[in-house]
Amino acid sequence: MEFDEIEKVWRSTHNAPSAADLGAQRAELTRRLQGRYRTFLLTIGAGVTALLICVGGFVRYVLQGGAFDPTQEWGAVLLFGLPLLAAGVLLHQFRRHRAQHASYEGSISANLRAGLDENRLARARMKIIGGLYAAMALIFPLIAYQLLAVGKARPSEISSMIALFAGLILVVSVCLAYHYHRHLLPKKRELEALLGSYESGPT
Repeated sequence: MEFDEIEKVWRSTHNAPSAADLGAQRAELTRRLQGRYRTFLLTIGAGVTALLICVGGFVRYVLQGGAFDPTQEWGAVLLFGLPLLAAGVLLHQFRRHRAQHASYEGSISANLRAGLDENRLARARMKIIGGLYAAMALIFPLIAYQLLAVGKARPSEISSMIALFAGLILVVSVCLAYHYHRHLLPKKRELEALLGSYESGPT
């Protein structure tokens, strides 16, 4: 059942939705929202796991005697620390959202309001991730300079690293902007219209 089909039922002046129809609509909205919750948790779980593996590998390298001078290579701490901090913020926001909408399955209006708030959270999430990548774009040249200063990389290697990282930032930025404007904003307007249709429709 698509959103426009649900809206047509609610806007109908001839037939009030039956209890069975309302139950089916509520179940469909719940299924969609739970799917978005699962997608977020799986995505951030995979990202944090990959990051922790990298941190673990770095710590193991240092503990096994690998050369690392925190006074000259502290940029590496920012490289690992900022994404972990951002992940903590995103998880905190998600937990607060779930606490505020703990009983969203109980009614269609509560479900739609939870969906709208989840959409707001997803848009805020895109901005946080975009800000993180902007910060990383500023930090990476510093890390490259530090690697060059301690003799761990040659100028040609630094140039390749910067070019690769710049390309990655560009691709990610385009993907984030596309998702924000082509998916999240239209979904926001769709949910707002659906909630308005439900609240103004026949009861």
